[in-house]
Amino acid sequence: MELIVIGLVTAANFLILKIKAEQNRWADLAFDVTVLFILSYLFTGTLGGLTVAMISSFVVSAFLYFYPPKIKKIFSSSTKFKYK
Repeated sequence: MELIVIGLVTAANFLILKIKAEQNRWADLAFDVTVLFILSYLFTGTLGGLTVAMISSFVVSAFLYFYPPKIKKIFSSSTKFKYK
């Protein structure tokens, strides 16, 4: 059962990341991926820890999708990124 939960939450989390990339929300995306890596590192070693990390990362991703953080733009206005 845990493996199904991990699979569904991971897929939903990556879909949110994909949507953020398509909307050019790069600062939000970078912050979200950083949180994902930190949580995965902190809870590494057990299946229960991995489950906690993925679910909490999904909750953070969903929250940041609806309430984007007010982070100053890292990239200058002359740099244009397009997601294809």
